[in-house]
Amino acid sequence: MRRLLDREIVEQLQARYPGRVTSPVREAVAVRDAYTAGMPVSFYAPGTPIVEDYAAALAPVIKTRVTA
Repeated sequence: MRRLLDREIVEQLQARYPGRVTSPVREAVAVRDAYTAGMPVSFYAPGTPIVEDYAAALAPVIKTRVTA
């Protein structure tokens, strides 16, 4: 149920703010661990799906292709 609600909220945001909503980033323990270690998750856990999520979400913001 939560994922359906999350998806509906993202769809509503995309409809209201076209082109301004980035792709969702899933939750991952690696993010909390990287924060605790004081490191960016891309250095703490390179090559993981969460790093790819952040790269995909960041790419439209900086208007270039970001590789994970």
